[in-house]
Amino acid sequence: MEELHPELFKKMDFVATDAKSLKFSDASFNLVLAMSSLEHIPDGGWRTAIKEISRVLTPGGYAVITMSNKLNFIYYLWSKIQQRKGCAFGFEECIYLWDLWAVLRKENLVPVKFASNFWLTPSIWLKWLEFPFLKYFGPRMGFLVRKIKR
Repeated sequence: MEELHPELFKKMDFVATDAKSLKFSDASFNLVLAMSSLEHIPDGGWRTAIKEISRVLTPGGYAVITMSNKLNFIYYLWSKIQQRKGCAFGFEECIYLWDLWAVLRKENLVPVKFASNFWLTPSIWLKWLEFPFLKYFGPRMGFLVRKIKR
């Protein structure tokens, strides 16, 4: 961990645990990050993992959750082909935006901001063009969410 300042590293604890059954008390974190990991849990386990994230998050706390986007059909097909070949990343379930949204809302996680990494072209001469609706089609998508009390 040479990238982290030694004093910061001393304040961190690293725990390996099952995302579908977190070993932490209810409402024990103000911030939870799940970056490109939940979609690798088989059998729709990402839904259970989001439920667990909500459980350990304090009311008013935030989570950042990113996943593979099924609306990017090219990435979705590439992922399926790679999985058949026995790729290094193993299982991956691409998720529709509205499915992720519904699970977040069900678990009292209100989306604050959505983003994806869609790019139209690497050409610099087209960078000034903006197509707002394309933001929903990036191969990776994510939400910043805030837990509300119900």
